[in-house]
Amino acid sequence: MLEVLPKYRKKVIGYALQITATNYALVNHRYPYGEIVETNTNSIALQRKLGFQLSSNKAYWLIK
Repeated sequence: MLEVLPKYRKKVIGYALQITATNYALVNHRYPYGEIVETNTNSIALQRKLGFQLSSNKAYWLIK
């Protein structure tokens, strides 16, 4: 989960954190992926900028 506080947004902090997390996953033979709410267009744009692609499969969370 990546969250940048509003006063720190638009300062490439999220970009740097995401690159670090992605590289860490790859170095450790993990598959980097993200789970993003469809309405979070800023996060989707960041992931696309980093080369991630949207999957045609959607995840649904069921809460009791």
